[in-house]
Amino acid sequence: MNETLNNILTAIDTALQHGAALSIILGLIVSICGTQYVKRLDAFPSKRWPIRALALPLGFLTTFFTWPIHELNAVRFFLALAVGLSAPLVYQGVTLLLYWKWPQLEQRLSAEYSEPPK
Repeated sequence: MNETLNNILTAIDTALQHGAALSIILGLIVSICGTQYVKRLDAFPSKRWPIRALALPLGFLTTFFTWPIHELNAVRFFLALAVGLSAPLVYQGVTLLLYWKWPQLEQRLSAEYSEPPK
């Protein structure tokens, strides 16, 4: 158990030193912001899966092209793929926690914003 924790912490430390963590975070941010922007367009009123599918290329391309080591290797490819696939889950988890802590935020931050009842 202790050795596993050591390996995980070493991997995180290495990612921070080489800028890979920045690439992953940037990929998540671009993917989430991009899907939120598209969600507000009239062309996608309530198509949940096409919008989620858009997160994959946004997260993948951002992470892949901002990766600090510019050689094609499996780590770069699969981490970029993981960022693209996990962006909707990260968004759902964060919003779940925010809406649980501050329930009034849901109506204000929702893509389907409506005026609060008076």
